[in-house]
Amino acid sequence: MRPELTFRGDFETQPKTSLAPGAWYLGFRCQRCGAGVAILDDPTGTGELTLLGDARLQVSCPACSTLALYTPTQMRTFQSPVGGVTAPGEAV
Repeated sequence: MRPELTFRGDFETQPKTSLAPGAWYLGFRCQRCGAGVAILDDPTGTGELTLLGDARLQVSCPACSTLALYTPTQMRTFQSPVGGVTAPGEAV
């Protein structure tokens, strides 16, 4: 069974300013420019995490400064390799 993480409530979040190569993160794809926006370390360290809840998370894209609201269903796990960001099965 995959681990689950449930988000409840409204949050103002800050994007991570640096990513460690090979580390796993939780984040979003910017609604405006499509850039990956990491907000949290993946607590499993594997990318194998189901994200649930009725939260609204507000975050500003570090690439284009767009401030947007996201839900847990829009959140993605992704791994940061050297030179870019990839996700299991899709790019962030």
